[in-house]
Amino acid sequence: QVLAPPTNVEDCEAVQPDHVEKILNLLRDMYRWVVVDTSSHLNEVALVALERANRVYLLCDNMVPTVRACQRMLDTLVRLGIDTEQFRAVMSKPFPRSEITAKDVAEALKCEVVASIPYDDSTSVAAANQGLPLRDVNARSGIVESVRGAGGGYRFIGNARRLTLMDIIELFEDVTPPAAEREG
Repeated sequence: QVLAPPTNVEDCEAVQPDHVEKILNLLRDMYRWVVVDTSSHLNEVALVALERANRVYLLCDNMVPTVRACQRMLDTLVRLGIDTEQFRAVMSKPFPRSEITAKDVAEALKCEVVASIPYDDSTSVAAANQGLPLRDVNARSGIVESVRGAGGGYRFIGNARRLTLMDIIELFEDVTPPAAEREG
């Protein structure tokens, strides 16, 4: 099941940290696993999700700029009082010619590298552009095994594209602007 972000960019501003916390608490009661895909930028909403997480998977490739950016983010989180012990790294599309290994990344980030998603842009791009599962584009791609189980698990009965984060927030809060704001 997928809880999509708001369809309108301006609705994103209405999403407050306490909304996310309420939603995460509700989802934890309903499901064994709740996966939150946050922005790569830290904001109050992302911080709430990170604070509530049992496990965080940090996507990182094996290039120095990316590893340094991940180090800076982890340092920032520690300064903000967020426990990073639950963080694990996932090598996302490691560049085959880079001399930086998964072990180097683990040492730099001070967290275990638990998986590697192979570099296969042609399969990824084709699947995204055609709206097809990776396995239908190239069943022999290494990416297919790295996303094992994508077709399994829970399924949303209905149209997941029509359910947005704003729909859930409106269950808890009245986000209708005052009449003066609607008219102006």
